[in-house]
Amino acid sequence: MTSDVRIHGIISEGGLAANIVPEDATAQFYIRAATREVLDTVVEKVKHIAEGASLMTGATLTISNYEISYDNMKTNETLSDAFSMNLLEAGETTILSPERGSGSIDMGNVSYKVPAIHPYLGFGAPDAISHSVDFANATITDKGHEALIRGINALSYTGYDLLTDQELLTAVNEEFLLCRKA
Repeated sequence: MTSDVRIHGIISEGGLAANIVPEDATAQFYIRAATREVLDTVVEKVKHIAEGASLMTGATLTISNYEISYDNMKTNETLSDAFSMNLLEAGETTILSPERGSGSIDMGNVSYKVPAIHPYLGFGAPDAISHSVDFANATITDKGHEALIRGINALSYTGYDLLTDQELLTAVNEEFLLCRKA
């Protein structure tokens, strides 16, 4: 597998004792990848592994999706540049270069239907890991609130620009249509 693939799993039901084979077992796996093509390939591999294990053990296997899978994000660079300019106008002093994500996200599905961005805002906690308690705590500080206001303003200004600047709107849509063909 490629380095962008992530497979997260839990055994939500696996019996009551280690020395007793359970009547039923349930596991959930969440698979992510940088592109839909890689994701689909890895999902098939995982399914084949489960099928092989069930054949080896004589178990019955049922596979179902417990959640819709996500597409990779297709950032509209023209829209992203407009947002970045508005973020500077809103008082942000530093805009970092975008980093390549390590998997699919729910916004990816949206980006296949309409021009989209998925910006991140800094709020003075560079060591905080997303989805952690430290991250959550940093968001409710004064710096967190200030960053949120800058982000809201930049998004609002960008929406306004799209409504009032036909050249920008055309460029955003042209890029989107080109990316859809790719």
